Amino acid sequence: MQAEGDESEVESEACHHLELRSKVPAWDAQQQCWSLDFKGRATMPSMHNFQLISADSSSSSSSSNNNNNNNNNNNNTIILQLGKIDKNVYTMDFCYPLSAFQAFAICLSSFATSAGLEP
Repeated sequence: MQAEGDESEVESEACHHLELRSKVPAWDAQQQCWSLDFKGRATMPSMHNFQLISADSSSSSSSSNNNNNNNNNNNNTIILQLGKIDKNVYTMDFCYPLSAFQAFAICLSSFATSAGLEP
């Protein structure tokens, strides 16, 4: 038999979630645009290209001073990225804690909101 306090502990332990956020792009002075470093995995620009990082890992960079924010953001582990490599061809990279199904579903949702906007 469990005490009342024990039930809330069990419920709170079972409710783990991961909060992801988009990685903030850096200004590329040479190309005069905002860009993300895909380490060669995305070779074409696209409105669908994105990188997601853990919101928990970004909290330490937001507490730093503004001059170091870009450097700290570049050190965050990318949990999921989608990048265009050819016409109608994209590459998806993901890691734990996302499953292949979760990563694919997130990537598909990026196409659902902008159908017909990009040739």
